[in-house]
Amino acid sequence: MSKNGRWPLGIGIVVVLFVLSLIVFLVFALNQRVNLVEDDYYEKDLRYQQQIERIQRTRKEAAQPEVRYIKTSRQLYLRFRLKNDPQSLEGTLHIFRPSDSRMDRKIPLKLNAQAIQFINLSDLPPGYWKLKLDWVNGGAEYYHEQDLIIE
Repeated sequence: MSKNGRWPLGIGIVVVLFVLSLIVFLVFALNQRVNLVEDDYYEKDLRYQQQIERIQRTRKEAAQPEVRYIKTSRQLYLRFRLKNDPQSLEGTLHIFRPSDSRMDRKIPLKLNAQAIQFINLSDLPPGYWKLKLDWVNGGAEYYHEQDLIIE
């Protein structure tokens, strides 16, 4: 084969390798799990003004709960400042893992007579978590968010 006869073969091999690498990349990309921060992020964006009002009400009325992580027992301590009966409070705690939505948990709030609740976190792996507290007390809605690092 002459020197000029190798060019078409070389170009053909390069093109075929390029197309094969694109196909391999496409298969790889389509098989990756995509973790959105929220599955219904668009609907939540539309309701964001209500969320802003909940946050402002929580700050204005100094209604932020006391939230502490107890390392020794791997428990979360929640204490609410309430003006009325703790049993009338309704709400949820969303334990949110930004890196993997499959680990998220939603726990209903069930306060004792002193407006305290302990939540066992021993089944959660170490790492960064976000706590999102959403509750209704006396007809008013409140919201509190806090970061948590489990070691």
